[in-house]
Amino acid sequence: MNDTRIAKGLENIRDEHLIYFCMPGHKSRLQSDLLKYDITEIEGSDNLACSEGIIKNTENKLSDIYKSKKSYISVNGSSLGVLASISSTFETGDEVVIFRNSHISVYNAIYINNLKVHYIYQDEDPEKKLRKILSNNKVKGIVLTTPNYYGEILSKQFIDYLKTTDLIVISDEAHGSHLYLIDDKLSASNYSDVVIHSFHKTLPSMTQTACVHVFTDRIPSDKIKKYINIFQTTSPSYVLMRSIDIMIDICTSDGKKMMDELLANIEFFSEELEKKTDFRVLNNKYSTTDKTRIIVAHNKSIDYSHLERKLRENGIQIEFSSDRGLVLISSIMNTREDFLHLIYVLRKVDLKFKDDQIQHKVFKPEIKYSINKTYLKEKEKLSLENSIGRVVCEYIVEYPPGVPIIVPGEIMSKEIVEYIIRKKMNILLLKDNTINVY
Repeated sequence: MNDTRIAKGLENIRDEHLIYFCMPGHKSRLQSDLLKYDITEIEGSDNLACSEGIIKNTENKLSDIYKSKKSYISVNGSSLGVLASISSTFETGDEVVIFRNSHISVYNAIYINNLKVHYIYQDEDPEKKLRKILSNNKVKGIVLTTPNYYGEILSKQFIDYLKTTDLIVISDEAHGSHLYLIDDKLSASNYSDVVIHSFHKTLPSMTQTACVHVFTDRIPSDKIKKYINIFQTTSPSYVLMRSIDIMIDICTSDGKKMMDELLANIEFFSEELEKKTDFRVLNNKYSTTDKTRIIVAHNKSIDYSHLERKLRENGIQIEFSSDRGLVLISSIMNTREDFLHLIYVLRKVDLKFKDDQIQHKVFKPEIKYSINKTYLKEKEKLSLENSIGRVVCEYIVEYPPGVPIIVPGEIMSKEIVEYIIRKKMNILLLKDNTINVY
């Protein structure tokens, strides 16, 4: 059996020095070595929609690593995985539980499939809320977000209760594809039917690379694959897929060692930061937190968005800033020198103190209609101030971290409008402070 994977298969084709009278248009003659691997479905390559060769071998390797029954590559990010997994699991009108801080792709899947949704909000005890929902509703499944953007992983107590239910479990573990390098027990694969990973977020792979892992037979893997093909491009990038293969080789050969080194560097960084500055690391002492997700906070109330800009001016780009602090995504590719330079910059930059820090709030707007009834069915556009009391027809999403403040079908409140205006947050899809209402 030929077990050649994507990277080696592409090298074999590259070494043929072909003259291309097929896609793509650049014919491998642009000035980039990467483009030599940008090919189409020709002899020696494979077809992502129905893999039988080098792509299938790479998917099989991913399945071995993550201990899944099937693993399917996505070059449309984890959003594709979410859309395909939810669409293959639920029928029109089914009831589903989601966490309110779910990615926008979860809401899009709810809209596409016309599902009835029940929310667990960020400030609620998830086990108590889920018990309450299940006592009064016929729920088919739940979509989890773990870890979240801050690296928080669902508690063992909640997972133990979840295992006693008969819910189909889909886990959006986009931010956790690296967790197995820390501890297998942290991964949602231990209790989920399907897990979606975004490799590019936390592992050395290119943007848009992701995977759908199927762990049980409760959702037929061939059905999931059919929905993946519905949502996925028919022109997948071999450059992207090759980067998955490179990631695999790095992680299987040195991944555990590199992760141990990263965790040691984070511990070193945390200790040095407290010794030499008025900053501290908030999240790396808790077992239910991804220790590679670092939140740096100051002992006093400061303007973290100002600090984020100052870091960029000094050659450091963080993931985002919030009222909690600076959110840093580290990976096995970060070095001790990276952390030392960050400490150096934090010591020298000017800080802007801010006494009127606006804290993040969790809103629970009144639900008037379903998402499906109101999204894309706007009747008029109003300013935020004039939308109070009206049913909104679009999402207001604070980004980062990409969590909806209000979703279609909910009633705009004065408190939400004041919060948006006062916080001056970066809002996706909201232009000129106007919004479509029903």
